[in-house]
Amino acid sequence: MADQPHSVITVNDHGPLLAISAWLLGCALLLCTATRIGIRFSTRKLPTADDVCILIATALAIGNTIAISFAVESGLGKRAFLLTIAHIVDISKEIYISTILYIPTVGFSKLSVTIFVARLTCTPSHKRAVILLGVVISCWTISITGVVAFMCKLPRPWDYTGQCIPIMPFWIAACAIDVLTDLGLIVLPVYIVSKLQLQTHKKVVVIFIFALRILLITLSVSRLIFFRISFSPTADRSFDSIPHFILTQAHAALSVIIDCSPALKPFTDNVPTGMLSVSLANHSAGTTFAKDSYNARALPSKSRVESFSTITTSRTWSPPRPPPPPEELRPDLSIFGPRFLLGHTTTTAVSESMREDGSRKISEECVRGNGSKVGDSCERGGITKTMAWHVRFDQAGTV
Repeated sequence: MADQPHSVITVNDHGPLLAISAWLLGCALLLCTATRIGIRFSTRKLPTADDVCILIATALAIGNTIAISFAVESGLGKRAFLLTIAHIVDISKEIYISTILYIPTVGFSKLSVTIFVARLTCTPSHKRAVILLGVVISCWTISITGVVAFMCKLPRPWDYTGQCIPIMPFWIAACAIDVLTDLGLIVLPVYIVSKLQLQTHKKVVVIFIFALRILLITLSVSRLIFFRISFSPTADRSFDSIPHFILTQAHAALSVIIDCSPALKPFTDNVPTGMLSVSLANHSAGTTFAKDSYNARALPSKSRVESFSTITTSRTWSPPRPPPPPEELRPDLSIFGPRFLLGHTTTTAVSESMREDGSRKISEECVRGNGSKVGDSCERGGITKTMAWHVRFDQAGTV
């Protein structure tokens, strides 16, 4: 009976339930990833770093599904009295491989979201917060994967019945950091989006998509609870661990599926994220990508919101004219006007000089047509004016 194919769910065998759940989630995961990459190539754009992380997470998740399917074939989900020692060893090895693949699947999916959120940042402080969160996620992924790989004494690291580190405290700590990073991936994007100049209904759609990670937090905590139940002294580990492994598969698959949601149409219709147009960080109002797009910048103070919105959405806006230059910087154009009349007519000559303090001194001299002037001597036949431009008019009127 131990070698009977796992095709029917019975009271003594729940393994097929795990296999069906794993492959359904795997198919949904592949469909969402293909949709995301298809949208990327349909816009004639090469995959970016967040797309690469999603592809790696998808490959690891499919490997996890294959490994858990082999464990089901080896007898995972059956009652203990239906298993032999050889089956238990095979199940332990395949669960060991599945667990090693599970951790980086979740880690790379988190890094994909982190890179995506970095493109939404508008200020250096936001960008630093996103980078710090990415560093924490990277350290969590590497450290947890390394501990799982060497959790039990070599040469049998898969044998949980041998000499191992305290398993439950380790997974509680790993789950706590996992939950905290997921909370960071919810709070930080929601805070950044709330500061962007978007309409309220668009903000609601974007925030809802990021808030879907609450489901991952629920799965992570539930997985830990059922893991503790399956490791209790009275538990049948093979049979009682099926809920734990179903939640593990769901957590890994939904991590990738939810991270693909920003590439879907409801999100890209509300926020120019770079999937269907340019990056939100570089998107400006009135571009060829969207007539009524919005600048990706933090909202100004309340007193300036109305004027800011008018400026960023106006199509006929032009920069204001600069103020006129001060009087001392304006050029003197008086030399281009008539200065004297030939003959015996009396005219007024305006002379200009500079005082010691830099101000101008303007004086007028009465000049007769024959060259004489009242009060001082004057050069006969014209007027001499000493100023910034040294101009002399001779008797013929030439310069």
